[in-house]
Amino acid sequence: MSKIAYAIKLITLLCIVINLLSCKEKPGTGNEESYQVSNPSSISKKDNITSIDVDLSKESPANYSDLFSSIEYKILKSPATILVGKIDKIVEAEDRFFLKSNGKIYIFSEEGNYLSKIDQKGEGPNQYKSITDFLVDTVTHHIEILDNHSFSVFEFDYKGTYIKNWQHGVLSFQFHKLSTDNYIFYVDKELASSYEGRFLLYNKKKNKITDNFVPMDKRRIKYEAFMDVNNFCAHPNKTLLSCSGNDTIFSYKPGTIKPKYIFKFNENTVPKDFYDKKFESIVEFNEKRLKNEFIGLYYVDFLENDNYLISQIVKGKTVYYLWFDKKKKEYRIINRFNDDMTFLKGRIHVAETFPTYFGPKRALRSLEPEAILAPLDSIQATNSDEELKLLFSKVPQLKTLRESIKLNSNPVIQIMTYKQG
Repeated sequence: MSKIAYAIKLITLLCIVINLLSCKEKPGTGNEESYQVSNPSSISKKDNITSIDVDLSKESPANYSDLFSSIEYKILKSPATILVGKIDKIVEAEDRFFLKSNGKIYIFSEEGNYLSKIDQKGEGPNQYKSITDFLVDTVTHHIEILDNHSFSVFEFDYKGTYIKNWQHGVLSFQFHKLSTDNYIFYVDKELASSYEGRFLLYNKKKNKITDNFVPMDKRRIKYEAFMDVNNFCAHPNKTLLSCSGNDTIFSYKPGTIKPKYIFKFNENTVPKDFYDKKFESIVEFNEKRLKNEFIGLYYVDFLENDNYLISQIVKGKTVYYLWFDKKKKEYRIINRFNDDMTFLKGRIHVAETFPTYFGPKRALRSLEPEAILAPLDSIQATNSDEELKLLFSKVPQLKTLRESIKLNSNPVIQIMTYKQG
């Protein structure tokens, strides 16, 4: 994600906030917040296309214990000369964490031990000018970096050694590798207008664009300059893709693309005649869109695995997650994640907009040291030594975190394993 994309994401999404909330009692549990699921009539399926009528009135916080079977923390350990800054993107692959931070890629083992880094930013022939996006190829064991400034892809091995680079000439914000030579690029709106599609299929061997898909109404594309969080979800035999303004998640197989999920926002959808109005700039368009609180897939972020579809939904400036249980055929609208598994039954709630990475089996979240130390300090200040000892005995990770990290430490990776459907 580019610096511009990251800035927009920061403006749009809520930052990590630590909230001290009193326990909200409910008969039978005493520590969970009530929530609603969708009505059965909200979900329909025809010709392998699932339609979801989105009702944001059912929004509620989600306790981690509702969604995840376990929570663990990895403290990133590195030499004193190497300090990881705020993490923009995480990829988990081949028993490693690949972390994008401050124009570098850091590689850590799954135990949290520092392995190597890619730090080749510059003007030289083997240097990238920016890291717009990156992917990990588990076949070649290469890290591929998308550089928007040079319209190139730079390849490095896991030790951080430069391998090669090649130019594609596409102004792209995210990319996905289908095979040795075939890539999908999510492209700039002007380029999309030229090709009549937000996604371009590029063949590296032929050095040309071979297809384009997901067309955009030209009235809309000049205004919809959203920087998405994640446009792709890979499966062994297909790739799911989506982008802002479509309200659809598509399934792509070589030569075929069709809708897989369609979100219906009914009267809250942006009306078609809204784009017929003349706006002085993208800024004015966005102000009017926010004022009307239209609902849609903006700043797209989603995951599908065997059990769930998780998708970001935006209303005005407010971000939600739709958590769809594919087997139960019901969804929840999540407006906040509460970590009740680490901080014990609602004692401390960590308000968070989204995990940093949704993987097929678990989600990862990057936490700045302050986000952990603040609630731990609060626990220590409001409990006796005996109570604190009891708390640490019930959640040993808290004691380890308290003793191991400082305000100037590396971020901590929180790992959340999904419940099985």
